[in-house]
Amino acid sequence: MRFITFVLCALAGCSSPAKSIGAVAIDLGVACDHTYAATYLRCGGPTLPASEIARVRLRYDEACRNQALLPGSGATAEALEACATALDAMACQAPYLLPLACNFRGTRAGGDACSDGVQCKSGQCKETQALTPGGPIGPITCSTCTDATDEGDVGDACKDRGCRPGTICTIEDPPPPMPTYTCKKIVAGARGDHCDLQAFLCADGLYCAMQTNTCQPNGDVGATCGEGSHLPGGCRPPLACDTTTFTCMSRTEGASCHYDVECPPGLGCVGTGSCSGNAACATRTCEPIVWVGPDEPCNDSTRCLVGYCTGSAPAGSEFVGKCQTVIADGEPCNASQVGPSAPQKACDTFSICFQQTCSIGNSVVCK
Repeated sequence: MRFITFVLCALAGCSSPAKSIGAVAIDLGVACDHTYAATYLRCGGPTLPASEIARVRLRYDEACRNQALLPGSGATAEALEACATALDAMACQAPYLLPLACNFRGTRAGGDACSDGVQCKSGQCKETQALTPGGPIGPITCSTCTDATDEGDVGDACKDRGCRPGTICTIEDPPPPMPTYTCKKIVAGARGDHCDLQAFLCADGLYCAMQTNTCQPNGDVGATCGEGSHLPGGCRPPLACDTTTFTCMSRTEGASCHYDVECPPGLGCVGTGSCSGNAACATRTCEPIVWVGPDEPCNDSTRCLVGYCTGSAPAGSEFVGKCQTVIADGEPCNASQVGPSAPQKACDTFSICFQQTCSIGNSVVCK
């Protein structure tokens, strides 16, 4: 479990002054609780041991509170709750970005100090996110908000700049000889409405069925799903779309699989093959996972409690690596040497290498 673009929270220990939408009060801790569950508990795949879950939830709670309390943060209790509700309705194998409700924007203007895009009106804090094969691992230094006035409106060219909230930068379809990038208004369609996974998206609980380019509900067991192995999705959580039969399936231990998310909660997709194609995954099945600590040997069925399993394997053999050494909070780190591709070290769960020191997410306020 790694730090993602918007910081969420753990179940344990969340408490804060309640905020309200109309007459309904929303507590930051409750919103963080909901978002944690929607992100990590609603779908299939390996489940950490209870003792480790309890530990990382406390760390997640701190990161969540830190982000919500950043100057100008748009990750309010209300915003987190709306994001969690949208995540609940999303397929586990969504072939597109997070729900629009999870695109937090703050109140800080262009040039104001920031450590996270949620503080900025533009939603972007310049050069503060390290992108890795495992996804973004968070801000790495203090920076400034990009200027929202530089963003394009509907119809404006956007190849070299972003688009205003409610719009998205898309390429013309079909593209002309020289591709043209234009800001288009985002539309969240109802069932049966046109969709294209660009500007025409689908409302929460629906997915874009590309055979018909229409919004359709996520299905139950046996329902048709997916649009090919490159675009799975279309099943109600925690079901997964089988990318061979393209039907929603509820797998059991020992069932064939391609990826972890296809297995029941608590099991992982284990075996040989790189999953570069369906044939390479034929020997993979849903099996229990053994968890090990830092510096211990690891492989497909023996996984690291913290960090990643690093190393290599000879062609055709099962991968065997070693769990990364954990760098304690407050200890020095090098962002270029920390992450899933790093050979030896990693900050603890929900910590990031911020200004060359491992820190719980958003614990440093940039001024």
